[in-house]
Amino acid sequence: MAIAMDCPHCESAPVETVRTAWFLQGLLLFARWGSRSYVGCTSCTRNKVLGSLALSSVLGWWCFPWGIGTPVVLLQNVASAMEGANRNALGNLLADQGVSLDELEVDADGRTPAQKALMVGVISVIHSMIWADGDADEREVDTGVDIARQTLGDLISASELRTAFLDPEAPPEPDLPHIPGDARVILMKAAATIAAADEVIEESEREELRALGRRLELPEMVADTLIASLDQPENEESEGVKQIAADTLGVTTSTPLAQVHQAYQAARLAAAELDEGEARAQHVDQLEWAYGVLTGGRVAA
Repeated sequence: MAIAMDCPHCESAPVETVRTAWFLQGLLLFARWGSRSYVGCTSCTRNKVLGSLALSSVLGWWCFPWGIGTPVVLLQNVASAMEGANRNALGNLLADQGVSLDELEVDADGRTPAQKALMVGVISVIHSMIWADGDADEREVDTGVDIARQTLGDLISASELRTAFLDPEAPPEPDLPHIPGDARVILMKAAATIAAADEVIEESEREELRALGRRLELPEMVADTLIASLDQPENEESEGVKQIAADTLGVTTSTPLAQVHQAYQAARLAAAELDEGEARAQHVDQLEWAYGVLTGGRVAA
């Protein structure tokens, strides 16, 4: 089954596997030895391993006595290059990065379980707010369509959204087990944006947001942060922080939140190729900060 994430190396084929590349570089009196995991399509990961094999075959001998380990390293790379796609290893590596392989597998419509659950959730929340007074006002429907598109991007068309919002029958409830915690924050952000659409935030709307936060099983701090952010007008400083966050994830400040979520997952996966240590931990912290700013999990000022 295809995965909703492009190979970080060729950016054309989907991610299929993870391979380990071993290296040994002799530096006369010292040697550099170790391994690195590469995530991507079958072809790109194999090329990474073969590149490591070629480099080690040239530089691995130039150190005594560690150079005698060069044949072992070469054989390890040959075995890794010949290995087929290893979904179990890919799933384990994704889990280490806080990403579930099951949530990345797409169906015949090209949507992942998390995307489908988020789509149902956004439609359900916006529909309930549009019909809260027993009638669907055209302006509210237009606003709902705009906010849903800002959140979901191309997951669903504007005409399909309008049809769903004009239907007085309540849509299905969101499938919470298939909505990851960070995607629930996105759903909460969509509801908060609806509440602030008319620039007047009633106390009843705040209570409804708090109730939604409890339904989504979000920590009270997340809901309180989003509600507090409704009272904070955008300024140049907060816009600047959002731009830095967007640059960190390789998106724009206007990228739909569903696509921001995908970019964050891809960045976390790419981080797995970095050497373990403080630099990698700091990079992951930056990604988490940027994602929190763009999805509303943190206040950007």
